[in-house]
Amino acid sequence: MKTTKNIMFELSERSCRKMKGVDQGLINVVKRAIELTHIDFGVTEGVRDIERQKHLYKIGASTTMNSKHLIGRAVDAGVACWDWPIGSIGAYISKLAGFKY
Repeated sequence: MKTTKNIMFELSERSCRKMKGVDQGLINVVKRAIELTHIDFGVTEGVRDIERQKHLYKIGASTTMNSKHLIGRAVDAGVACWDWPIGSIGAYISKLAGFKY
């Protein structure tokens, strides 16, 4: 996987909008992680309403109807990198920020 060293990334306006209503502590974790990372990432989803959660559950994109997204305690993030291991961006962000959720 390629990384970009000596470049400091920042969250886009879109990523910040996606975090509207998310727990402030989690927002701080994401903001700290973007400061520390050598791989740019963006937030793709924050708070979900119940209808969105039902849809994701129905199509198998979520395994629960009790998602932390419903209460603003989760975000989804993605990287612009085709060889990034799927499913590990959240762990990477948390580790960067020294966060145990």
